[in-house]
Amino acid sequence: MRVSTERAGRRPTIKAVAAAAGVSTAAVSQAFNNKGRLSEATRRRILDAALELGWSPSASAAALRNARTRSLALVVRRPTDVLGSDPHFSELITGIEGELAPRGYGLLLHLVSGHREENALYERLAAEGRVDGAVLTDARDDDARPAL
Repeated sequence: MRVSTERAGRRPTIKAVAAAAGVSTAAVSQAFNNKGRLSEATRRRILDAALELGWSPSASAAALRNARTRSLALVVRRPTDVLGSDPHFSELITGIEGELAPRGYGLLLHLVSGHREENALYERLAAEGRVDGAVLTDARDDDARPAL
């Protein structure tokens, strides 16, 4: 049974979870981050309250707090029609996603047509802090990407 925050169309808050579990918001944070000195019974009560309310920590708030996006970039220099017909890249993307997802990471995929566009995109993603890292393909001797 979901409580009134969902019925009212609002996303449940950490305060609502804390109130439902009879703890502070700091305790809720500690339970979800596996930090602090919470007893297992308290941690379980908090997690159960969050589940009942339909609450989960905000990924965007965590990214701001930790300066981490939990995203990796894959910039592929290929025409879109070629990429779709190349089984190598389908398997590569599936394999990368298979490793990232269980660790809570996502893949940001971009298709570009040339070296300049590729390097410019990597520079922009790094400057904007949109990714924590990148998967590099098609390495070259004069490759500037690792330095980015």
